[in-house]
Amino acid sequence: MAALMMSLGWLFFLPNSAYLFTELLHLFRYLEPQGDAKFWMHIDFWYSLTIAFTAALIGLLLSVYTVYQMKEWLCVAAHRAIGWLCAGGAFLLSALGVYIGRFNRWNSWDILDQPHVIVQELVKDWLQEGSMLGEFVRLLWIIQVFCYVLVIRPTLYKTKNPVDERSDSRVI
Repeated sequence: MAALMMSLGWLFFLPNSAYLFTELLHLFRYLEPQGDAKFWMHIDFWYSLTIAFTAALIGLLLSVYTVYQMKEWLCVAAHRAIGWLCAGGAFLLSALGVYIGRFNRWNSWDILDQPHVIVQELVKDWLQEGSMLGEFVRLLWIIQVFCYVLVIRPTLYKTKNPVDERSDSRVI
């Protein structure tokens, strides 16, 4: 029961790390055209881009790594297929959580306080003509899965250290 509660708590806050990816929009949101001047020709833009990109990258890497840890735990505790299914589902729920936070402006704890309102807004968004709900969630899911493949997959084929025979090929 404790493991279930901790897992739900983890899932509850998982979108916050992927949400940092959407913070990159603030780099361009407040840019004002200044005649012939190009915004990328100012060092302030590059400092802001570096900070925002670093935060987004760290957020994505942390979310990917925690999903990997949860998947591995589920593979041992339950079944390998359940671990993989839950990993894909976690990325999907994370992407949906980012949508809820970025576009509907809800926070993680609001799901406990007003779940019915959040669900109503999601249904309204889904049914609205020209809605980007499905496309945004799919795009962010793909980004997270792509990061997962880039970061985690190579570790599965790590060669054994000839000095240490006890090294496991799956250890990161």
